[in-house]
Amino acid sequence: MKLLVTIFLSIFLAKGCSEYKDLEKVKMVYEANNRGYHKKVIIENKTFFVTNIRDEKGVEIKLTDAEWKLLADLFKKVDLSNYNELEGATQQRHYDGKAHANLTITKEDKVYTTKGFDHTIPPTQIKELVDTILKLSEKK
Repeated sequence: MKLLVTIFLSIFLAKGCSEYKDLEKVKMVYEANNRGYHKKVIIENKTFFVTNIRDEKGVEIKLTDAEWKLLADLFKKVDLSNYNELEGATQQRHYDGKAHANLTITKEDKVYTTKGFDHTIPPTQIKELVDTILKLSEKK
């Protein structure tokens, strides 16, 4: 009986973890810049590297399993087939009303980049993901 339970749990846990293994092969870079503002967040292997000042080394933030799962779930919702066409709804970045932002995703040696959007006002298709990235980047 114990052997049966062990086999069942092994299969169940391996399946549950495997759906997040794909995200470990993904690199996401969020950048927002204007004349007086800079933010860069690099997400890779359950780690955030956050830079708030140009040309400085990023601060490393380790993600919890729950945060990683949340990011993985949100990433699954992103449609990469039309990702390069995503553009922000507002244009405040054109007159320095907001910083110009991009979210670049690298998956399996393919690079996907948005056309640009205003910082904190991403396209609706990636809004949840960007909002979560920004929230987690403020974690100390």
